[in-house]
Amino acid sequence: MLSKQFVELVESYDTIAVFRHLNPDGDALGSQLGMVLALRNRYPEKTVYLMGDNGHNFSIYDTMDVVEDLGTFLAIVTDSATQERVEDQRFLEGDKIIKIDHHPEVDKYGDLQIVDTSRGSACEIVTDLLLDCGFEITPHNADILLSGILTDTQKFTIENTTSKTFFTAAHLLECGANISALNAAMFSQDVKTWQLRRRLQNEVQFTGALAYAIIDQSILDELNILDREAKIFVNMMAGINEYNIWALFTQDETGAFNGSLRSRTHTISDLALEYNGGGHRLASGVKGLTPETMQELIEKLKETSLTK
Repeated sequence: MLSKQFVELVESYDTIAVFRHLNPDGDALGSQLGMVLALRNRYPEKTVYLMGDNGHNFSIYDTMDVVEDLGTFLAIVTDSATQERVEDQRFLEGDKIIKIDHHPEVDKYGDLQIVDTSRGSACEIVTDLLLDCGFEITPHNADILLSGILTDTQKFTIENTTSKTFFTAAHLLECGANISALNAAMFSQDVKTWQLRRRLQNEVQFTGALAYAIIDQSILDELNILDREAKIFVNMMAGINEYNIWALFTQDETGAFNGSLRSRTHTISDLALEYNGGGHRLASGVKGLTPETMQELIEKLKETSLTK
């Protein structure tokens, strides 16, 4: 039923604009571009825009479109649980809005909502939707969609990785995705990145069963990097048996701190919501923290990390 509604909406518009969330990860970019490529391939007569900026650290994704006037259009938003997290707020000007997401539903926006919180990535949902609707998935698009599954499931290791995840990934491999090349492109690092990671690890502090690092503007200036370039190193604290939760806080150009929170077993999404953030049970984010509220959150994360 949702597939039929999706096709009916898509075929009703000559212009379609596809959006995703701020500070995009591989799943946001992969689900967004995967949708755009499929729509352009099936409907060459339509204008399909890729919306957002290019301020990310991935090289495999297409350059975003620069559009001044969208006219009358259908908006599709992938991988964004809330409206405020969508990078280009012009999605609200869409004649109709389709939301495609896998996060807990805290903001039920959109005229058509294709949401499955049991899935490990938005790319899984987009892939299954395209297959259900009979879209062709080219080898290049299969790579793009599989990249998001690999990043958001952390290479099939998180708890939301299910048999459906592998079934969807298998379809993409059948469509021509090259998983070994994708792993090299998405997860290999150069010497400069390795050295940066080693430097940032010096900022890690430990309390209770919590590991965390605070990367303020002075450190960013020293290393000549942006806050978004630092935040990708949150998992430099992962895989330590003694620590149940880890967090990376980076200071942005406004002076506020934004936090990336991760856990092996302990629910942290509730705390993220308490501090105007959100995300998954074991992977969440917060933004706009003051030094005081950041310390409050660190204390609560410490308390949570020590619970059974």
